[in-house]
Amino acid sequence: MTRGFTLIEVLVSSIVFIMILTGTLPLVLMSANSGRNSYDMGRANEALTMVMDRIVGARQVGARLPGPNGFPEDVSQAPESGTLCYFLRSDDSRAPRPSSCTEVGDNSLVSRSDIDDRYAVQWLVKREDQMQGAPAIDNISVTVSWKRGKGRVRRVTGVVRVAR
Repeated sequence: MTRGFTLIEVLVSSIVFIMILTGTLPLVLMSANSGRNSYDMGRANEALTMVMDRIVGARQVGARLPGPNGFPEDVSQAPESGTLCYFLRSDDSRAPRPSSCTEVGDNSLVSRSDIDDRYAVQWLVKREDQMQGAPAIDNISVTVSWKRGKGRVRRVTGVVRVAR
């Protein structure tokens, strides 16, 4: 009587193991992908909330958030008409580049020390039409975007209305 496994038993157990591994591998990969998406979404939401809080806070206390080289005087103030668009510059090639927006370097509103380089931060300021007797309101839309996978761009957007 011999002890141990025969070659047939080892072969059958190896095939069963490979079949189980083949079935569970996609689940493991999906879980890793879901975890990364969740992490990215959380970081983007943190950045979005921070920028919106700083804009609202600065507007409430009357602080000015100057643009590049001091122009414009305040990147959180809406123009008399139309929309102004700003974005935080990033050296990371994965950060999407918004078109037709004014590039802003690190400033008192937002800086790269606050937000990971792979996230693009953009905000639009627009003066809302004022109805008779209603308070004057500026509409500020903040978007944080990043590239994921094969160049797909993901975005998180928030809108805040602030009294002028």
